[in-house]
Amino acid sequence: MSKNSLKVEDLTCGYGDREIIAGADFSVEKGDFAGIIGPNASGKTTLLKTINQVLAPKGGAVYLNGRDLEGAEERDIAQDMATVPQEFDSSYSFTALEMVTLGRTPHLGPLESEGKQDMAVVKSAMERTDTWRLHSRDLDELSGGEKQRVIIAKALAQEPTVLLLDEPTNHLDISNQLTVLDILEDLTEEEEKCAITTFHDLNIASKYCDFLILLHDSEIYAKGTPEEVLTEENIRDVYGAEVSIRRIPETNSLSVNPVSGLMDPKGTRERSFRVHFICGGGTGGPMMNSLKRKNFTVSAGVLSPMDDDYKEARRLGIETVECSPFSEIPESKHRKNRKMAEKSDAVVVTEMPFGEGNLKNLELAEEMSRVRPTLVIKQKPIEERDFTGGRAKELFTSLEERATTAKNMREVISHILELEGKTAER
Repeated sequence: MSKNSLKVEDLTCGYGDREIIAGADFSVEKGDFAGIIGPNASGKTTLLKTINQVLAPKGGAVYLNGRDLEGAEERDIAQDMATVPQEFDSSYSFTALEMVTLGRTPHLGPLESEGKQDMAVVKSAMERTDTWRLHSRDLDELSGGEKQRVIIAKALAQEPTVLLLDEPTNHLDISNQLTVLDILEDLTEEEEKCAITTFHDLNIASKYCDFLILLHDSEIYAKGTPEEVLTEENIRDVYGAEVSIRRIPETNSLSVNPVSGLMDPKGTRERSFRVHFICGGGTGGPMMNSLKRKNFTVSAGVLSPMDDDYKEARRLGIETVECSPFSEIPESKHRKNRKMAEKSDAVVVTEMPFGEGNLKNLELAEEMSRVRPTLVIKQKPIEERDFTGGRAKELFTSLEERATTAKNMREVISHILELEGKTAER
């Protein structure tokens, strides 16, 4: 294997007679940012402790830069691999500088003191983590985020090729989480180190990691890119939760959103109530997903094949009216959309932007509000979503006079269940 790499081969780990993980296989190369995910007690920390030889493997092997770590001296391992633990004892009366300087210990002989080169490495590590300004401060004076960056600086002072981090963002606020993870991302990209990190937050793992390892039932359940690992089926099987997964354009990362609280407690009960969605831009996907899981009959239109809502509708097997992107909706598609809406028992209009291309969808929504129960999601003013010179605002204002307004998906589901009940009473 190449320099700056780690390979886990048929690794079995645990405590005493108890196996926690069996037969683990994966490799991480230079520049990789890998994440280990899984439910509580799935073995994430145990796997890390076995990789860094704190726990002796029960079987298999760990290779660091091509070298089998079995029987390796702790000092030799620490020269190439550093660990940032989930918890650390900050009760010692160390300054930040003294703590980071401990990272040079694997490179020093017995009774040897740090030289100029060692202190240059220490200062560089602290500057890399924006902790040099804290060098004279006692650890117990620092905030949680500052302490975590000091511990990462200590790990960097070891000059490792491989970094192991056990939930490095645990107990940190979102600002400090992003600061810490940005540092790690830079280290993998700019210095070609490889990092292996455990995560609880699937969205954070998706944003930062190139490679994910999902643990479940004492084994690696799935491994690969975030797209390959973070699927609705995998999350359902491993975490026992129903989720909706979509891509966030701004970050180009996946967003995992729980919908299990909206599931039908009666399970697979068939429903005849039909709901037609007028949506777009990814605003309807989670709601269509939720209603489909509740066994409602769902339809949608008019949507472009490039739209996230179209892709989600197709994935769910939802009947959809489609038309070419970047053009106005043809009259034939508009008529087809009207027929589909007329078959429905309720119409849902999501909080999408309106332009010349999809204005006919809003015209249909306004028309249907006169003959069908219509639900409109509204959090932002229509003025912020009107790109038609005011025509969308005029139609939306008329629509609002007859429609029921909802703020979010939960309110929409509640209204639809209420409408279904009234329909059943007739």
